[in-house]
Amino acid sequence: MSYTHLTIEERCCLREYYNKGYSYRKIAELLGRSYCHRGMFQNPKKLEYIKEKLLLTWSPEQIANTPCELDIPSMRTIYR
Repeated sequence: MSYTHLTIEERCCLREYYNKGYSYRKIAELLGRSYCHRGMFQNPKKLEYIKEKLLLTWSPEQIANTPCELDIPSMRTIYR
């Protein structure tokens, strides 16, 4: 998998598009970048695990950093 950091210009554009209310998908399209989180919460076991922990008042950081056989997303994704 290849990854490159956003340039300063891309970051400025990203902020402008975000402030205008564009969706993440639209921003990625405008920047020519991919934003593929499809399926992140399609696994019902994963979603149930996250909901269960949130009901137990776990923070998204605790959920994301606790070892689990499920591929748990990052705390930022859980917050979203």
